[in-house]
Amino acid sequence: MTAFTLNIAGHRGLPQDYPENTLVSLEAALAAGAQGVEIDIQFTKDGEPVLLHDLTLKRVTGLSGDVSIFEFSLLGKMSAHEPARFGSRFLPTPIESLRNVAPLMRLYPQATLFVELKAESFAHISRQQAVATLATVLAPIADQCVIISYDIAVLRLARELLDWPVGWVLHQYNDVTLALAKEFQPEYLICNSTKLPPAPTALCLGLWQWFIYDITDAKEAKQLAARGVSWIESWDVAALIKNLKK
Repeated sequence: MTAFTLNIAGHRGLPQDYPENTLVSLEAALAAGAQGVEIDIQFTKDGEPVLLHDLTLKRVTGLSGDVSIFEFSLLGKMSAHEPARFGSRFLPTPIESLRNVAPLMRLYPQATLFVELKAESFAHISRQQAVATLATVLAPIADQCVIISYDIAVLRLARELLDWPVGWVLHQYNDVTLALAKEFQPEYLICNSTKLPPAPTALCLGLWQWFIYDITDAKEAKQLAARGVSWIESWDVAALIKNLKK
């Protein structure tokens, strides 16, 4: 079909069936055969990295407040069970510290962990501190990790301080962005499928691998692979992997 190897990553785990950015969601994605999982990181008041996409707690916990105003000793007692989607089905599911992801990833040594640093975090934690914290916390699985972000400044810093691959998440796919990508040459270029030029246009190639989200349709995944995409991120990796095998 294509000269490119198509890898599937779970977008925050397997949130089609489980609360996003939780250990149960990540493990379900890996058990389903995903070659990688993507997680989002926010930082608590005392600098602990936790698995949360939003700065605010309302959507995943039902509680008010921002992550950054709580120390982890309190935040870790809150439940990230996504009550609006799942009711009390997954209550309680703790807000997870990044430190607890390493033991799970060790069980899947061939899998890649894509760790997204959220740009809004840098209003209350420095980029230097964020990178240093990730370096320490993820040291046991450093060979499995990729640091990703919309914030290219933190990726430049990560490249300077660590010998880890990085992935730049694009706000836009255009000539200006691609020129900057060619100058920076991240290991991964990450983009929402809706921002890409229409098929069958080939994607701009470089030293990077293309990583496209959020794809749930097997036919679309194959079409993207034919355009030079190496990684597909999906909200429902279990169904996608099953359908790709048909």
